Amino acid sequence: MNKLKRELLNLLQDYHHIDYPERSLFLAVIFQALLDATKPATDNESKQSVYNRETAIGWFTASIGVTAANFSDICDMADLDSRYVRNFAYKVIHSREQTFIRHRLNKLLHNERM
Repeated sequence: MNKLKRELLNLLQDYHHIDYPERSLFLAVIFQALLDATKPATDNESKQSVYNRETAIGWFTASIGVTAANFSDICDMADLDSRYVRNFAYKVIHSREQTFIRHRLNKLLHNERM
């Protein structure tokens, strides 16, 4: 199993063993943004889908301004280092494993067993 998959599985395991619901909420925000950022482009996709993907990618990559502050706040409330999340998101966005990662995140966010 490659390093990226191991990192993802560690995050997902962590999500299942959270002691307080607020952390679950903020982890879900990060996971949904990863799903939005990695949604495959299609020929007939809506402008909203394109906007959501670009906004999610921007949320992970912004280093200054309100977007960057919001990202840091969400990571803090999820009890994660924002640099780690930004680096992890970059790897996911540029990974050839996006299908696997999206499948795992979707199952997690929709409360299905993995």
